[in-house]
Amino acid sequence: MTGKYPFRIGRGWGKFPKNEEASTFSSLLQKNGYATAVAGKWQMTLLKNDTQHPARCGFEQWSLFGWHEGARYYDPYIWENGVLRNDLKSRYGPEHYTDFLIKFMEQSRKAKKPFLAYYSMALAHDVTDDLKQPVPYMPGKDRWQDYKEMAEAMDMMVGSNLHKRLIDADEVAQAALWLCAPSAASVNGQTINIAGGQI
Repeated sequence: MTGKYPFRIGRGWGKFPKNEEASTFSSLLQKNGYATAVAGKWQMTLLKNDTQHPARCGFEQWSLFGWHEGARYYDPYIWENGVLRNDLKSRYGPEHYTDFLIKFMEQSRKAKKPFLAYYSMALAHDVTDDLKQPVPYMPGKDRWQDYKEMAEAMDMMVGSNLHKRLIDADEVAQAALWLCAPSAASVNGQTINIAGGQI
């Protein structure tokens, strides 16, 4: 979020230095009059220990799953604007993140304010497997989503929901859609074969 690799700021996973918080692209845009929001994953700190970290990094609104705290997909464990949501038992996390950002963008458009909607996608990533209580399977299945199903869900969230529901023909020329999806497409450290190819 600063344009620097973690080793340049002397930190690793889950440890973001306070002196860099004002240097994030979101902080810079916020200082220049943009409304700012982020949804999806947040791996710069444990949110249960620092519920206001996204605000200090330049986000006015956020809806983020608790990294190493709970599920990111089914029955998601989500911190929203500093508060742990306890009403998402039957929701699919990526759908909730998308809806959250759509609502934020619609509010910003009504207010005629430029905005940054940062979708730090949880898809398509292995299910968190380091929790004492395992995360839920797909509804009606005895397993988690596979990579193909995650990629299809990602296409649905971006293509159908974000693009079709939000960007009007008049706004396409002025819109920049910036997506960040995880690079962890392996399952237990193995590459995945899809239709004869490898990912």
